[in-house]
Amino acid sequence: MFAAQGWGYAFPYSLLCMGMRANNPLMELNFVPFLTSAAIYTAVFTLLSVWYLWRHDVATE
Repeated sequence: MFAAQGWGYAFPYSLLCMGMRANNPLMELNFVPFLTSAAIYTAVFTLLSVWYLWRHDVATE
């Protein structure tokens, strides 16, 4: 739904659909916004995961 409305770069699942060209196989994809969005999502969720594990991981003694 978001990919069809032009908001595909703002949501991870829509970004996946756009990258696979699921809705339109002939669609031309702009690589700069696509790769930028993918890099931002990867960085944000990696940092959130590391922060969560750093705060809540069990330390062995």
